[in-house]
Amino acid sequence: MTEKVRTVCQACQCECGVLVHVEDGMVVKIEGDPNHPLSRGFICVKGSSYHEFLYHTDRLTHPMKRSGGKGKGACKKISWDEALDEITEKLTTTKEKYGYDPLPVYNEPPESPLSTPALLKDYPLILITGARHINYFHSEGRQVKSLRNIVPDPEVEIHPDTARELDIKSGSWVWVETPQVKNERIRLKAKLTSRVDTNVVHARHGWWFPEKPAPEHGCFESNIDVVLSGDPPREPICGSVPTRGTLCRVYADQTISV
Repeated sequence: MTEKVRTVCQACQCECGVLVHVEDGMVVKIEGDPNHPLSRGFICVKGSSYHEFLYHTDRLTHPMKRSGGKGKGACKKISWDEALDEITEKLTTTKEKYGYDPLPVYNEPPESPLSTPALLKDYPLILITGARHINYFHSEGRQVKSLRNIVPDPEVEIHPDTARELDIKSGSWVWVETPQVKNERIRLKAKLTSRVDTNVVHARHGWWFPEKPAPEHGCFESNIDVVLSGDPPREPICGSVPTRGTLCRVYADQTISV
C-alpha cells in the first residue's frame, strides 16, 4: 500500500510543496503538491528525482577521513564518535592558537539597552532584521504578480501595545531610523503581532519595487540595509558585522493615511 506524505522539497532553498509516495518504508516517487499555496503543484526535475540521491549507492552514510595527501582522493571510514572527537579537537586547538575561547560566548551588540543605555531616549526599541517570507527567496520574486498579491508590501512587525503607545495603526506606513546610519530612514508597513516583545520590532529584508523606475526600482525606500552599517566592529573570527540587531525608533508616516 502506498502512503502519500505531504512535505516540502529540500533540494534547494525554494522548498516547494511535494507529495512523497512511500511503500514499505521506502520512497518510490515524489510529485508536486497541487494544494501548496506557493508552488501549486510545480516540481523541478531535481526535486522529482531526489529519492535517487537518497538511495544512490555512492551516497555517503558515514564519516570519511582523508588517509592520503590532500587531493589524492584516498579516504577511510571512521565512526561518528571518532569524527566528532576529531572535529572538536581541531576546532578547540585552532581557536586556542589564535586566542579565542574554545566554547561559544555571548557578546552584547554594540547598540543595545545594556551596551548603550544613553541611546534609549532617542532609540527606545530593539530592531531585529533578516526576516524572510516563504513567498520570496531573499530579494527575488517581487516582480512575480502571484507572489506580490500574497505579500504586497514591506512589513515591520510591532507588538499591539507598542503600536498603541506610538499611535501606529495596523497597516499604516511607518518610518524606521537607527543610530548606525545618521540622517537615513526607511518606510515600512506596520504589522501588529504579539509574536514580538513589546520592546522589539522585526523588519523584513530585501525589498524593492519592480513597478518603480529603473535602475533603482525604489530599492532605497524600504530596504532595511539602508539604516544598517557595514562598518566595524566586526566579529573577530568570521569578520561579520552586527547587522541584525541594533536600536531604533519607529514613528508614523503622517503623509500617508491608512
